[in-house]
Amino acid sequence: MLKVLLPVDGSEPSRHAIKKGIEEGLLKGKEIHVITVVPGAVLVGGYMVGPEMEETNQQLAEDALNEAKAMLADYENVVTVSRKGDPATEILHYASEIGANLIVMGHRGLGTFSKIFLGSVSSRVLNHSNCSVLIVKS
Repeated sequence: MLKVLLPVDGSEPSRHAIKKGIEEGLLKGKEIHVITVVPGAVLVGGYMVGPEMEETNQQLAEDALNEAKAMLADYENVVTVSRKGDPATEILHYASEIGANLIVMGHRGLGTFSKIFLGSVSSRVLNHSNCSVLIVKS
């Protein structure tokens, strides 16, 4: 069975990517994996940014997974997973672990701060993935 990976973060672009996958029939009859990644701490200017936000970030991740599950309620083969770390790295590792055939994701998400310091998650996934990547623009 073909496997589709849907990275989500609760942002409008990630919701739009799920909707596009449904509308285009990309998910029908596929094993669907939904991943969210709670970013780890980041060192900026000698200060750790992130640890105090861990509980909030974890709740946002759970909310994003629950929202995605609700959107995919009509599909049988849905697996959800939450990881911690660098979003692009964790998405790529998980895609490799499951042997994903396609990654469908939004062009940007909630992480403006992360984008400035780490580069665009969608760009990194697109450039380093071993499978096809569909980046959905809203």
